[in-house]
Amino acid sequence: FMGRGPNVTRNDDDALLYSARLEMFPFGVPKGVEAESDLAWNPYPKAAIGAAVYSNCDDRANWNRGFTLDGDFRWRGLYSSAAVVWFKNGKSSGLGNALGYKDFCVGSKTASGDPLTFVSRGVQWQVQYVLPPALFPVEGQALEALFRFDWVDPVSPYASGNPFFGGGAGSSGYTAPSNYTDADNAPTQWRLTFGLNWFPTHTQTLRLSFNYQLRREAENVRTSEGFIVGVKNDIAWIQLTAGI
Repeated sequence: FMGRGPNVTRNDDDALLYSARLEMFPFGVPKGVEAESDLAWNPYPKAAIGAAVYSNCDDRANWNRGFTLDGDFRWRGLYSSAAVVWFKNGKSSGLGNALGYKDFCVGSKTASGDPLTFVSRGVQWQVQYVLPPALFPVEGQALEALFRFDWVDPVSPYASGNPFFGGGAGSSGYTAPSNYTDADNAPTQWRLTFGLNWFPTHTQTLRLSFNYQLRREAENVRTSEGFIVGVKNDIAWIQLTAGI
């Protein structure tokens, strides 16, 4: 990987993207493992545990390095998954220099021009259940209920006293988001999603989803008119997914 975004085929430097992942199935590979669901109604509990590490020099001159931990569980129509992601972003040093980032990952700056080292982190938990025939007695079809929780903190200033979680609004280097769509300094947010998935052919290749998402921006935004306290930003959507 070039580490320079999509469709880049030429390597102009040695600042490559590196990633590695390990996944284990302690109880064997489940039926329907390719689906984010237990449409196969595995008769015995099945689980997967995964971990990954990542390193890249991005197009904003930040060295991104971090890890993810994730897992899922499926049994008799129940599917549950959870994941944690953590990244530290800033100027290249140590391992980053050894990976070839030294001349390219000089780190981004705060609004005042100071070097910015920040932490990005998030968690998610999702649970789905394929209704049994007693609750959805339609042969050859399936109906699934879904609930999901997400929380993400894209930018927290790095704090030596709290290196894993980063600092808050009172920490050195903290800059309040200027709007809710700022990709470089997005606000902390959490979401609750409630949904129904209808599988008219009882397969993952054709699915109609109905979802409602409770979305809250948990960080205040500073504008020229003052602070905007976290807003309600709910979403409802219908989605048709078809695969070949």
